[in-house]
Amino acid sequence: MVIKELEIEAKKFEERAKVLEDVLERQASSLSSKYGSRLSRNKEGYIYILFIAMLVLEILVLAFFRARFKVLDINIESIMYLLLAFLALLILMLFFGRRKSEEGTGDIREKIDEYRKVSKFYSRLKEAIERGSREDITKLADEILEDPLLSKALKNSGVGDPKVIAYSLYLYANRDKVDNSEVEEVKGMLGYPLRKLFEGEADEN
Repeated sequence: MVIKELEIEAKKFEERAKVLEDVLERQASSLSSKYGSRLSRNKEGYIYILFIAMLVLEILVLAFFRARFKVLDINIESIMYLLLAFLALLILMLFFGRRKSEEGTGDIREKIDEYRKVSKFYSRLKEAIERGSREDITKLADEILEDPLLSKALKNSGVGDPKVIAYSLYLYANRDKVDNSEVEEVKGMLGYPLRKLFEGEADEN
């Protein structure tokens, strides 16, 4: 039965989200991850900050000498430009280093959100079919096209092309009014279990 299959898919993606949540919890509770990585990042950050402070001080000293004294045979401006370039490089390294350390966790949380959206999609479709509500099925198709996050979740999670999925729901909601050739064409582009919508198993009500 397609309703049972949709329920299974909803639970499957919810379980995937829970598994990733467990991964994040283990990372957060691990002493080596919680304190070791933090100390390592802080130590690295302090070294960058120390270098930056030293460079700023050197630039200020050179600026003072350039304003107050005339030093023969020394191009103070060139030295200042070199130090400024090095300062900018250190600031960029510090910024991207911190950003990279946060990307791993961010990617996992994004995947959790996508799995939850897919699980909710399957659950809502199952409920709409159980109620025999063509209006709710059409509304769900509209949301796929209008909500970029839902579309992205369906695509990234391997459910299928969001446009094809939305079109198939429109066809299913109006299956008594559409030509059978259209149904057969869209069936070939659908994955499991959405393909079963058009195999007569959804009409159990």
